[in-house]
Amino acid sequence: MTSTHSITTQLSPISFTSVDPCRAPGWGRARELVNGTATGNVPGFALSAGGLELSAGFLSDPLEHPNTDTVLLFTEGDPVWVFYGDDLRYLAVQEQGDLLTIRRGTPYAVSTGFDRGATGYVVRSDECLFADTVVRSDLRDVAQRHAAARRKNQSRTPSVNGGCTVVPFDSVEPVLTPQGHRIRPLVDGRHEADPPGMGISVGGLEVPAWFLAKAHMHPRTDVIVLVVDCGKEGALTLHGEHLEHDAVQYRGDLLPIKKGRKYAHTVQNLSPDKSIRAYEFRSQPTVLIDNPQIPELQPTATERARAALERLHGADAVAAHLAQPPAQRAARVASPTPPAHGGAGSPRRHQFIAGEWRDGSMNKVLVDRNPYDGTTVAEFRIAGADDIDDAYRAAARAKLEWDQVNPYAKRTVFERAVRYVEEHEDAIVEIIVDELGGTRLKAMFEIGLVLNMLKESATFPLRMEGRILPSPIDDKENRVYREPVGVVGVISPFNFPFFLSMKSVAPALGAGNGVVLKPHEDSPITGGTLIGEIFEAAGLPAGLLNVVVTEIPAIGDAFLEHPAPRVISFTGSSAVGRHVAEVAVRHFKKPLLELGGNSALIVLADADLDLAVDAAAFSRFTHQGQICMSANRILVHRDVYEEFAAKFVAKAKSLQTGDPRDSETIVGPLINQRQTAALAALVEQGIAEGATVALRGEVNGNLFGPTVLTDVTTAMSVMRQEMFGPVACLIPFDTEDEAVDVANDTDFGLSGAVHTRDLEHGVAIAKRLHTGMVHINDTTIHDEPIVPFGGEKQSGFGRLNGDRSLDEFTTLKWISVHRGRRQFPY
Repeated sequence: MTSTHSITTQLSPISFTSVDPCRAPGWGRARELVNGTATGNVPGFALSAGGLELSAGFLSDPLEHPNTDTVLLFTEGDPVWVFYGDDLRYLAVQEQGDLLTIRRGTPYAVSTGFDRGATGYVVRSDECLFADTVVRSDLRDVAQRHAAARRKNQSRTPSVNGGCTVVPFDSVEPVLTPQGHRIRPLVDGRHEADPPGMGISVGGLEVPAWFLAKAHMHPRTDVIVLVVDCGKEGALTLHGEHLEHDAVQYRGDLLPIKKGRKYAHTVQNLSPDKSIRAYEFRSQPTVLIDNPQIPELQPTATERARAALERLHGADAVAAHLAQPPAQRAARVASPTPPAHGGAGSPRRHQFIAGEWRDGSMNKVLVDRNPYDGTTVAEFRIAGADDIDDAYRAAARAKLEWDQVNPYAKRTVFERAVRYVEEHEDAIVEIIVDELGGTRLKAMFEIGLVLNMLKESATFPLRMEGRILPSPIDDKENRVYREPVGVVGVISPFNFPFFLSMKSVAPALGAGNGVVLKPHEDSPITGGTLIGEIFEAAGLPAGLLNVVVTEIPAIGDAFLEHPAPRVISFTGSSAVGRHVAEVAVRHFKKPLLELGGNSALIVLADADLDLAVDAAAFSRFTHQGQICMSANRILVHRDVYEEFAAKFVAKAKSLQTGDPRDSETIVGPLINQRQTAALAALVEQGIAEGATVALRGEVNGNLFGPTVLTDVTTAMSVMRQEMFGPVACLIPFDTEDEAVDVANDTDFGLSGAVHTRDLEHGVAIAKRLHTGMVHINDTTIHDEPIVPFGGEKQSGFGRLNGDRSLDEFTTLKWISVHRGRRQFPY
């Protein structure tokens, strides 16, 4: 058997065992690495890495890193406790494979706390030695007390996060790729509300023997590939614009890959009888699961990887192995078979581009799962950048045809769309239940909103009015024409996708535009193909509406950067919305953003408590709290706080949690396991910060029972972050000024409510709230087709509905006409 070392490389992997261990104060034995590279430095990628050998009961000195972010990854041994924060008051518990991001400037201490030691890595996003000097020795006693207390109370070891986030390797549902490997994706390595500055994406690959991945592009981010486990032969990584470089990595090796306009890498397992496990670290927020961006490199990768295998095992052995049925080598995902067109009850599992239902051009298959039982709802071959281009070009062409259609005929299209939804209501309810885990009550509520939006949009073709304005110049008139912007790109979320897609799609079409819709990957039918079918059946010109089902790693910013759309309408998180806005403005497009919320419902001392309890429960628990307008914070006057809390807890306890198909169910599943785990961690964090549990809902799969926290203060994370789930926070207040201050003490400003018997007094308080919408004696969740909808601060830009939607999806053109002989000064 020949050695793999005959394979050369421009960049060398960094081996954990390649550096002699040294003694470092407070750290025991540490293997230190400077500047993240062994031979061949990578410009612009100063990443330090090192391995810890932690003994049993090890406790480090607290360390502070003012100029670098830190990632702790533990690969072997018992769980590790990490205490962090200025007073080390936060705790994170890491199991094998868990990864903890710690933002710069945060002191931390590590303790194994168990009978055996642990092995781990430290990865830094800035140049720094691993073996630091102790700069916060004053906190060592604090860390020792925390560790001793935890050893006595092992039942409280689940992760309690503060300003950092533990990302467990097993916390994300694995995805089976077309290449036959299981991959666990994690986005941005932290919760959305965590402070900026870390931005490291991570993911775990479970790679079968003889695996060959397709090429991946990383145009804007540095990458480190870490092989955690592999066979003795190692793993081959090909990288470079043309995969011109290769390196063999063994267990614990790190390989730095610098950013590049066209940078790809692919991993090949060199062991015939053992899978490997690998991680990727990114120096910028992105997603781990990329899809082939440069498929022309696949033959190169296959040829060179096979050559490496043949050098290692011999040509005959490789040929014999490859002659085996694919199922014996690795599980593979077959291409999805398109079902027959069956109307709304069986929507297309395809892209809808230029009036045709077709597969996406990428080899990746998106599996759309039922969040309640995990069954497969549909499979899509996802769209790539070329499909995005086709969709936008089709919309631009069809818009020219739409311009020539009589406004009354346009209105008829929307009227037919209304009838289609009404006639297929039962089937649409089933789709919402299966794909979203929405209850039947939620489904009917969402369908009602869609019908109202379609009816309102049907009036838009008849409201494209112009004006004639006077001029100070004789014989001149000024005409102002209202015209469609041209093409609109719409990105919709997973929580109310049928309505929130239609909220932009229908008005944009009614105003005369072409539209390309990208639904969320967790709701490709309800937020995408269903809408395509509705308008196809209604007679919309082919290509005017296009639906592309894809994932951001497959297309990058292609959807935002394409020259065709003049408006990008995005509904989703504030963190992603910030990126959407930056890219849109950079390309001189108008962003419309409906983002997150942290709504407050205020109950004054004179309120009808029974009404307030019902409104608060509806505001918090409708669709499992997965609504941007949900009341995250319920502020109650101290005079009625105890009575309100008792009634609210009783109400929450009475809500049935379970199968959304059961008509009695009020609280169904959260959309996926990632959201469930994040919510559970946030609740634990709130408890650690001093909140009292008045009601603790059971967590079972994606089901998260109603939970009520009391004694909540403004400093707690549960008050600062948007909790996208059925968790309510009750906060007492003494004065109305205090209530207003607490309600305004947030980065968000979407919705709110005030409960009082004095209606005008309620309005006066509402006017003091820094939020886009406030409702007196009602829920925080409202949307009506002609009332301006939108938020303040980080809850978004722009307003939709009625005249505001008409304004957002149209532009004004001034054409002047001079009827006489204009006199000029020269």
